[in-house]
Amino acid sequence: MEGKHINYNLIEKISAINDRVSSEAGIKANSYLNRATEILKDALYEGIVALKEHQERIYVATPAENGNIPSITATGKSLAEAWENSLLALYKHGCEIRTQYDRKSPGGNFIDPPSKDSTFTFIVEDPSSEPLIHRSFPGGPSDLEEYRQEVVEGVKNHWVRDLYEPSEDEKWEYTYNERLFEYAVPLNELDIFLKKMPGHHRENIDTKRIKSKKKPLEFLLEQDYVRVEKRPVKKWAKKAEYVEDKNSKKGVRKGGTWYAQKAGTQDFIVIDQIAYVVDKLSEQPYSRQAQAITWKPQEDTICYDPACLQSIWFRILPDEQGIGRLNMNVRFRSRDAYKAAFMNAFAFINLQEVVAKKISEKVHSPITLGRYLDISDSYHIYGKDLADFRKSFISPVCLRDFEDRTWTRGFANEFFEEAKSEIAEKIKKQDENIKDQLQRKKQAQARLRRKYNGK
Repeated sequence: MEGKHINYNLIEKISAINDRVSSEAGIKANSYLNRATEILKDALYEGIVALKEHQERIYVATPAENGNIPSITATGKSLAEAWENSLLALYKHGCEIRTQYDRKSPGGNFIDPPSKDSTFTFIVEDPSSEPLIHRSFPGGPSDLEEYRQEVVEGVKNHWVRDLYEPSEDEKWEYTYNERLFEYAVPLNELDIFLKKMPGHHRENIDTKRIKSKKKPLEFLLEQDYVRVEKRPVKKWAKKAEYVEDKNSKKGVRKGGTWYAQKAGTQDFIVIDQIAYVVDKLSEQPYSRQAQAITWKPQEDTICYDPACLQSIWFRILPDEQGIGRLNMNVRFRSRDAYKAAFMNAFAFINLQEVVAKKISEKVHSPITLGRYLDISDSYHIYGKDLADFRKSFISPVCLRDFEDRTWTRGFANEFFEEAKSEIAEKIKKQDENIKDQLQRKKQAQARLRRKYNGK
């Protein structure tokens, strides 16, 4: 759209002159030309942002001042347009703030510049529209397809570590697919009690509830989207007494306590939250309860890399023709706007399509995609990435028309298909590497146990 208002030829001509400058002309001439190019790019960038603000594609609700983290909204018809507008707005209006990941020198001074950050909402008005894919996200079609498979199909769920197995502490903390489709928590005493409740007690309770105009009891364990499965767990058991003797290669059997793991099983409730969403909206398309969460306080408050995605919320609203449109809200606590947000949104729009299709099949009526709304408590570009961001994102926005910096899904589908076999082989190879790493770690732990058991 902005290509109709801005002429990019001037920068291209300066760049061409710059390329032709001979070494005899000197470094000074090159320096002037480079500076002129950067000034023009900055001016074009400011003009593009101003135009989008005028078109109400970018809106600053709360500016970055007086200690307030800014709150910004960007919109676009397609995912490519909405994501591009979000980055333009963040770079222009985001606050500068430090992160725990900023590098420091040996003297304790920061090496990286501060990050750009904002609480951010970007809205894709029509997730089915084209162009879908922005070429400036850091990756290629194969990366998009691999991430789509990870989120929607769960091809990497087996990389999630076993909490009861210390040797797996280098595996992944979670995958979004595992949290959304297989949200697992230990079966508690109340669930066990309800599961064992005699039938006549249940009928008596239901009769009383119906008379008082309440719905009959609905037990979680009876739902189609819930299953109970036994999973292996490890429990710590007292094994031997010892005191480590620093002058000996073996432990001495007195004084201290050596704890070893004992194998066992535990019943877990495994909830397919996406199946719940499909069931809920098939029965009540207007329900406000159709959501899926990822956060597990018992795990995520103490892990190094907790889930960034927090929840997904769905609701159906009919359009002017009476066709149901599945609206979707996605909320992240933290998000790398430049390196992760596009791939996240691409995968979750694919998930939105899957949910719409499942509901449509269940209600025997067409369900299409409504708007996709994406909220991040912290939407940021790391300071260490700003130079690359200016080169790989800002420059193409200033130098190319929108059509030249995006792809349609139809164009990319061929690359997606070609990548599938490579992705499968890549995952298989990584599986073998993980298996080898775990085996070596278990062997090291076994040697340590033998040492402290005096064997």
